[in-house]
Amino acid sequence: MKIRWFVLLFPFLVSCTPQATLFTDSIFVTAAPEILRAWLALGPWKDARVRSVPEGSDSRWWDDNLRSLPLGSAALVGVSLSQEERSALVLAHRPIHFVFFVPVREARGASTVTVDRAGAWGIVAQAAAPHADGEALFPPDATANEIRRVQDAWKVGGGGSLQTDVWPANPGVWDHKVLLQWAGPEADSLVVSRPSALAVHGDPGTARPPGLRGLTWALKESELGEFLWKVGQNRTTTVHFLTLETRNDTP
Repeated sequence: MKIRWFVLLFPFLVSCTPQATLFTDSIFVTAAPEILRAWLALGPWKDARVRSVPEGSDSRWWDDNLRSLPLGSAALVGVSLSQEERSALVLAHRPIHFVFFVPVREARGASTVTVDRAGAWGIVAQAAAPHADGEALFPPDATANEIRRVQDAWKVGGGGSLQTDVWPANPGVWDHKVLLQWAGPEADSLVVSRPSALAVHGDPGTARPPGLRGLTWALKESELGEFLWKVGQNRTTTVHFLTLETRNDTP
């Protein structure tokens, strides 16, 4: 009898929960499959929905789909939009709480869920540091604070000296045992040409000399869905950083 009543009441209980929709496209699904998996795993207890945005969708598509959402619901947008397009959506649909997957520097005041770049570099630096000297190669837009955070993480990990260079300045001779490669694809050819005995750690998919592996950062999937759900319900905090962990990068 109790089970039968529960079955009858379950649709009502679900309908009383807040609704949040994750908007995705093929690029987002390919780049962040763990986010989609975690979001889908929230059902049936949470009304977490997914809508796939067709390629080339214009403002009319967004308007039609956003108007169908309940007032006060959340829209997590994992689709590449310009700053102007994001601002237009927020202005046109004020009852909706928008959260965009964009770097903080691109958010322009909108709520965002993103990766703390220096934090990602730091967890890799700390894990790669023990009993070694190293060199860190940073992108041109790296700030002094970001570089300092990596240096601090390296020290916490027990590393020796750490030489720092900012791309495209020509790095040193790279005779250190460890290279932290944060400069991106622009430096790939230079990195790949280095001796295979060098340990190279960096962003996911970092190019390395043939046969060489290294550490990288990845999204921590445990409790990721709950984190994203709370982000969708939180209307007071603007910036939300994803939790990360280190992993071995597959060549």
